[in-house]
Amino acid sequence: MESNMKIWRIISVLILLVAAVLFAGCGKPYIITDELKQPLQPGSACNMGSITDELPSDFDPAKKPSAENIDKLKKYLSDALVKKKVFSSFWTNNDDCLYEINGGILDYEKGSSFLRFMFGSLAGSARITVTLRLVDKKTNVIIFSGNFNGKVSSWQEEGDQMFQRVASNFAKELKKEMKKLNKTG
Repeated sequence: MESNMKIWRIISVLILLVAAVLFAGCGKPYIITDELKQPLQPGSACNMGSITDELPSDFDPAKKPSAENIDKLKKYLSDALVKKKVFSSFWTNNDDCLYEINGGILDYEKGSSFLRFMFGSLAGSARITVTLRLVDKKTNVIIFSGNFNGKVSSWQEEGDQMFQRVASNFAKELKKEMKKLNKTG
């Protein structure tokens, strides 16, 4: 009788652990740090600023994202924001733009599609955390910002998809903030 109770306790603990692992990743893949407080000028163009390395100083330089990866993230950001009709176009180093997007990479793991294929989500996951800021260029004030996460844990996904997720979530949340302001204003 006592051994049955121990078995049920062990099973209960295992079920709770599995549930905790499954639900641990169910939160939003971003945290907004500065909400949009004023509407953006409709149809405006935006400058794509730099996305810098803000990784810890002891981060292995060989494991940092390449310039090509950062360029991909910038392209996905500009494409997502134009698609959501947040901005009409994007430029680089254009002083006439009213807004600029810049940011920094806070965490990065390149991952391995081979390891994801061999071991599933247990190994080889790729991830990135980026702080992204929308800046009013006239005042140099951050008008919208947040920390955005992208992750790839399936062998069927490419590493670029984490960049696409970050860009898509940034565009989606900025558009949502714009709609919220239009309803109240």
